[in-house]
Amino acid sequence: MPVTVMAGAAVSAHGAASEYARRQTGFTRTAAELQRLLDHRGTAGGGGEAFVQRCEGGISVLNDSWTVKWTPE
Repeated sequence: MPVTVMAGAAVSAHGAASEYARRQTGFTRTAAELQRLLDHRGTAGGGGEAFVQRCEGGISVLNDSWTVKWTPE
């Protein structure tokens, strides 16, 4: 019984660590994209409203990944 419990705990911990890594990757990519947009804000054109739309587009990609993850199969 203790071996089964330890194996279950190890599998569970591995799953949690994998999920954390997946989320971290998504957050890092989104942050990098937002930083890129900010760095090129003056040269991208379109004014403040276009900048906000581009930022919202970058954030929506991350939100879409959460939606897919939460959608039941």
